[in-house]
Amino acid sequence: MIIYKTTNLINGNFYIGQDSKNNPEYLGSGFLLNIAIKKYGRENFVKEIIEQCNSKDQLNCREIFWISKLKPIYNIANGGAGGDTISNHPNYDLIIEKLKNRPIQRWSEDRKERQRGDNNPAKRHDVRQKISKAKLGKPRLDQLGELNSAKRPEVREKISLKLKGIPKKKIKCIYCNKEGQPSNMQRWHFNNCKFKKEE
Repeated sequence: MIIYKTTNLINGNFYIGQDSKNNPEYLGSGFLLNIAIKKYGRENFVKEIIEQCNSKDQLNCREIFWISKLKPIYNIANGGAGGDTISNHPNYDLIIEKLKNRPIQRWSEDRKERQRGDNNPAKRHDVRQKISKAKLGKPRLDQLGELNSAKRPEVREKISLKLKGIPKKKIKCIYCNKEGQPSNMQRWHFNNCKFKKEE
């Protein structure tokens, strides 16, 4: 687990990130960093390790520390576990303006036609062979059984403990005074309640 710095060799701008797998090929997933990589080319970026960490919590804390200390140009968020990556950016208005003005790419009818029916790549023999090879030896979802993490007792116990003590939100129907969870109540009560008098 490392904190790394990816530097643009052309202009000196850099990005601070965390990598739990310490993959030397991984330069970072930052929005501005990836725009810069497209513009200047991957060969013009170098990655260096600035700190080793022992846990995910430490990784998050140290990423926040290094971003606040070095103030990298390519970082939008404050670091840590992620979250809102735009609101805290000094060029917030500029980023929003760029996002608003970017062209919307829609598939033309011609392009859609090339993907339909027998033209669908997933129907080609070579593509189907690749898909088949990738799935070979892996159980289907309906065969997972105990391999499904949500069915394992220790996982279910963890979920149960996490949900304990969290009050379930209930609402009351104004026509029949029945209480229940919002999704069911909206479906069967209020405007759909059998006790509601027709207006």
